[in-house]
Amino acid sequence: PDLPTQQLHELALDLVQLAFDLAGLVDPTPVSDGASLLISLGRGQWLDAAISGVSLIPYVGDLAKAGKLPKYLRTVEKAIELAEQSKAAAKALLPGMEKLYKALELLPDGANKHLDRIRAAVRSFVARHGGVARAADELPDISSHFRFDSFEEGDKVVKVGTGRLGVPGKVKNHRKADPSKAKREQASVASGSGDHAGHMLGVQFGAPNGGPNRYGVGMDNLSLQNARMNAGGTWQQLEQTWAENLKRGYGYEITVTDWIKKGQTRPYKRKVTGTEILPDGTRRPFNAEGEMGEVIYPNFHTPASRAKQNVPPTKTDGTPAKVIEHPAAKKKPAEPEGEP
Repeated sequence: PDLPTQQLHELALDLVQLAFDLAGLVDPTPVSDGASLLISLGRGQWLDAAISGVSLIPYVGDLAKAGKLPKYLRTVEKAIELAEQSKAAAKALLPGMEKLYKALELLPDGANKHLDRIRAAVRSFVARHGGVARAADELPDISSHFRFDSFEEGDKVVKVGTGRLGVPGKVKNHRKADPSKAKREQASVASGSGDHAGHMLGVQFGAPNGGPNRYGVGMDNLSLQNARMNAGGTWQQLEQTWAENLKRGYGYEITVTDWIKKGQTRPYKRKVTGTEILPDGTRRPFNAEGEMGEVIYPNFHTPASRAKQNVPPTKTDGTPAKVIEHPAAKKKPAEPEGEP
């Protein structure tokens, strides 16, 4: 049987709002024109532009704090109910539900019971009505939404990277997408230096691999970095903590700042500030469970980087540098990450 136009129209409005929320978007135009909305819905075009132009990675906490998830679950369940009553409604809703599933894929599994039920319902709808939910190569590219800047500050050059981290595995990883290009970019920064070409904001979170830098101090998202710190050390541990928490429904808005002395290419320190968004929507400084708002990482040399960059040690008595544990550290590193 045919469904009343008003009933389908109201459902369409709810689905549009749900899709915009899940894709982290603000509706650019009012959706009050019922006739044009139904035409777009029927053609399956009403969400195409939204998902292809994701402007903000949504976090579970953003949605949970707004208190809309139970309502959205009811909306999706209503769509399934109407589709069971009318083949025409099912056909009209299918293209949008396919795009809605793509939006849901930006969010982690198992972080919120309402969200998981919405995802299961959308997946069931798409499978039942012959749709293809998502191709493996369609992970969203959010790299353009990370921001990088470089500027001079007295006798220093300052590099700043900021971004809202995507959930690893849910967003495009540009190093994996083009490994040859990534290798060339990283080699152009660190080849022969004894250092790593370390990312300010990791590619696993959707950030670009490299990018230009007008001051010749690495690339936008790459700096010379202590190899021990980057591979198994405190920096990698920080990134692993972010990745694990993102998959649990946390969110991170992060700013990373590197300082480089003029005439040099290697940062001597890095500062990380940011906000952690808990699954319930609570916002706090990301580190030390809200006790502090920033962390400083000295970028000490290793013996290898000193030798290859011809940098003499600052300690000449042969004794190792003293390691001072950060108040926020959960465990002490097994060994120093370099020399001062």
